[in-house]
Amino acid sequence: MLKALVTETAVHPSTAPVRWTSSLPKNFLVALYSAPSRPFAHVPSRIGSSSKPTHVARLEKRVQENLSKSDLTPDDRVQIYKEALLELGQNLSPLQPLLESAIREYDALLQATRQQNKETKKKKVRSKDVYRICDFSLLLVPARLEHAQKVIAYLRKSLAEGEASQEKLRGTVRKVQMEHERTLLLLSSREEELERLKMRLVFLEQELKSKLDMDLMRLALEQSRKDLSAVGTELSKLKADFSDVVPRIQFDALELRANRQAEELAEATDALNKNRKHLKVVSEERDFLRDENVKLRADNLDLRRTATPRPNWQICAEHFPKGSAKWKSQTKLKTSREKLQILLEGFLGRRLDLDDGPAEYFQGKGTSVSVPRYLRVSGPVRNRHLTRRDVALLVTDIWRRKKESDEKQGKRSRMDHYLAHYLEERFGHISSLKWEWGYNLAEAAHRLSHSHPYIALFWGVLNGTLDEELYHHPRQAAEDLLHKVKETVTLEKSKRPERTISFAAFRSVLHEVFPLKSELSVRELVDEARAEAQVPVTQPEFEYGPLFNEALHYVLVGKTAIRQNGSDGAGGASGRGSTKVYPRGWEQQRCTQEGLIEGGTALDVRVIAAVSAQTMA
Repeated sequence: MLKALVTETAVHPSTAPVRWTSSLPKNFLVALYSAPSRPFAHVPSRIGSSSKPTHVARLEKRVQENLSKSDLTPDDRVQIYKEALLELGQNLSPLQPLLESAIREYDALLQATRQQNKETKKKKVRSKDVYRICDFSLLLVPARLEHAQKVIAYLRKSLAEGEASQEKLRGTVRKVQMEHERTLLLLSSREEELERLKMRLVFLEQELKSKLDMDLMRLALEQSRKDLSAVGTELSKLKADFSDVVPRIQFDALELRANRQAEELAEATDALNKNRKHLKVVSEERDFLRDENVKLRADNLDLRRTATPRPNWQICAEHFPKGSAKWKSQTKLKTSREKLQILLEGFLGRRLDLDDGPAEYFQGKGTSVSVPRYLRVSGPVRNRHLTRRDVALLVTDIWRRKKESDEKQGKRSRMDHYLAHYLEERFGHISSLKWEWGYNLAEAAHRLSHSHPYIALFWGVLNGTLDEELYHHPRQAAEDLLHKVKETVTLEKSKRPERTISFAAFRSVLHEVFPLKSELSVRELVDEARAEAQVPVTQPEFEYGPLFNEALHYVLVGKTAIRQNGSDGAGGASGRGSTKVYPRGWEQQRCTQEGLIEGGTALDVRVIAAVSAQTMA
C-alpha cells in the first residue's frame, strides 16, 4: 500500500554511517535481512541466514497469538501490526525513522480511506432517499392520471349537458317569438274590428236620431233629471262622509315626508347623545384639570415653603483657609452637598465621609412584648424610601379603614393594634412585605412628623402621645358645616348655578352651626371664603365646591403652617408636629391643618381653621 520512496540515514552503534535508498517492501522482516548492509552483519556465522534474532521471533510469536483471537476487527488487526512495527523500530534503531514514516503515511492513507468510506455511505443514504422519493412519486402518477381522467370526463359531461340545455333554451325562445308574432297579428285584427264597430255605432246613432220623436225625448229628459237628482244626493252624502279623508297621493307624500323626518330625528338624537357624552367627557376633563391646577398651585406654595435657601458661596470663598482660587478650582461643577463637604474639610483639616443617604436596610427590633406588634421581627428589613405623598396616601387609607372597622365592632381600637391588623390584611400573604411596610411607615412618619402636621397627628396617635379624637372631631364639625350648607342651598331653590350659595346665607349657616362665634369672627371667616373663591366684593354669591376639594388636602396643611407660624402667637405651640403632648392651643392649630377625608371632600384650611377654633372653645 505504501508507494513512496524513502531515503533515510541511520547510524548503528557498531558500524559506520550507511545511506539507504530503496522502495519499502511489504514484509519489513524480509527486507531487514535481505539488505546487503543490514546492521546485523557482525552476528557470528553459526546463526545462519535462516535464523532470526530472539526478539524478532518473540515478536512474531506474540503477533500470531494476538491474531489467533476470534473476536478481532480489521482495526484491531491493523493496531497489532502497528504496535509490532513500533516495537521492532525501537529494537532496530537504524530502521526506526523509516518505520515511523511508513506508519504515519499508512495512518494518513487509512484515515483518508475511512473518510472516503463515510462520504460514500452518506451519498449512498442520500441516493436511497432520492430513490425512495422517486418511487413514491411514480406510485402517485397513476392515481393522479386517473384523477385527471375523471375530471376530464366530468367536464365533458358538463359540456354536453350545457349544450343540450342551450339547445332547449333556443327552442323555447323560438316558441316564444312565434307566440309573440301570433299575438301581434291577433291584436292587429282586433283593432281593425274595433274601428269597424265604431264606424257602425256612429252610423246607427245618426240613424236613431232621425227616427226619435219629441215624446221620447221628453221621457228621456225626465228620467235624466231623476237620475241627476239621485246622483247629486249620493255625491253630497259621499262628501259629508269623506270630508276628513286625505287623497291617496297626498297620503303617500305625507307618509314619505314623515319617514324622512323620523330618520332625521333619529340622526339628530344620536348626534345629541354623542354630544352629551362628549360634553360629559370634556366636563370631567375640565374638572380634573381644575383640580390638578389647584393641586399644582398648592404644591408650588408648599415647595416654596419647604425649599432650602441657597448659601452665599462667595462669602465662603473669601473665608476659605486655602484661598478663593483653591476654592474655585475645587468647587467647580460641584453640588451644594459636595461644596459643603469641601468647606468643612478645609476648616477641620481632615477628610470627611458624609453619608450619601439613608440606610438600605432597617435592623429589626426583635419579637419581645415591649416592641409594637407591627414591628415584631428580627433581622434586616428593606428600606423602601417612602415619600411624603406615599405616606399621606397610606395614612389616609389607614384612617378610612380603621373608621369602618371601629363602626363594625362598635368600639374604637388602639392605632398600633389596628395597624398590625391592617398590614396583616393587606400584605399577610407575603410576610416580608408586612414587616417592610410597617418599618418604612414608622420611619417615614417619624421623619416627616416635623414638617407635615397631618403625618405628625398620625404619628402621635400611633405612639399614644395624642388622642385620636384630634382627628375625628374637626372632621365631624366640617361635615356638619357642609351638610348645613347643602341643606340651605336646597331650601332656597333659586336660579343660581349649582353648588353656589350667597354670602348672606353662608353667614347665617355659620351662626347656626357655631352659635358661640362672635359677629366679628363670622365676618372674618366670610372674608376668608371670599378670598379663597376669588370673587369681587360686589358679587353676592360664590361657589362653595372648591372649599371642599379633596385635592387640596395634602398640600394645604403645609400652607396653613406658614400662616400660623407667622401670625398665630397665642396658640401655645409652633404647629410643627413633634411627638410630645401639646397644650390646648396646639390642638386648635392642628385641627386647622386637616381637611375632611371621610365623604370624599377636604375643607379648605382657612375655613376649617375658624370652625375648629370655635368647636374647641
